[in-house]
Amino acid sequence: MVEKWASLRTAGERRAYLKMRARTYENRLRRVGFSEDEIADAIDELRDGVRVAMEKRRQRLVCEFREEKRAAAAVIPVDFGRWQRLAERRKAKEDVSDATG
Repeated sequence: MVEKWASLRTAGERRAYLKMRARTYENRLRRVGFSEDEIADAIDELRDGVRVAMEKRRQRLVCEFREEKRAAAAVIPVDFGRWQRLAERRKAKEDVSDATG
């Protein structure tokens, strides 16, 4: 269930899915004979579990993003010399135009 919920794209889809699962869970507990308070507590635990799973997923995605960013930064110095030369040429052109201007 948590994986399915985590794969939904919009907040509205996630809310609708969570409501549907909570109703299903609630009905099952009612059939077994749980009281209303016990059902409410069980649904709160279900929602908390989903929130914890989503927070872990978010943290994993942030870590993956940071790793990709580091990998991209490691590639930049290979080509950095070209960009540095271009910047120097641009600065030299500006200096010449300032001197003549």
